[in-house]
Amino acid sequence: MNKKVLLTGISGYIGNHCAVELLKSGYSVRGSVRSLSKTEKVIELIKKEVDPKDNLEFCELDLLSDEGWDDAMSGCDFVLHVASPFINIEPKDENEYIRPAVDGTMRALKAAKKQGLSVLS
Repeated sequence: MNKKVLLTGISGYIGNHCAVELLKSGYSVRGSVRSLSKTEKVIELIKKEVDPKDNLEFCELDLLSDEGWDDAMSGCDFVLHVASPFINIEPKDENEYIRPAVDGTMRALKAAKKQGLSVLS
């Protein structure tokens, strides 16, 4: 059985490349997205590089919410946290960008610790 990695931010540029490399290396990937409506686009991009077979699944997570983190990590062996908020315009206060990134990272780390998972960085 393949080791499973929860990959946060799979729909982003870095997350997509991480998913491809994990799948090529024989891992199963559970990718987090803000909305499950993004999964088809993610699958299309990944299939250009590797056939995910049955080793790719998705979950919905929000960096600003405590909900879903435990379920997302259930059954995983590792967490690779690359999700970060994406803002199209520069905010007036830099904390509008920094705070969600920090809070999301803390949620990922706390949930990983609670589940006893290793964190890849």
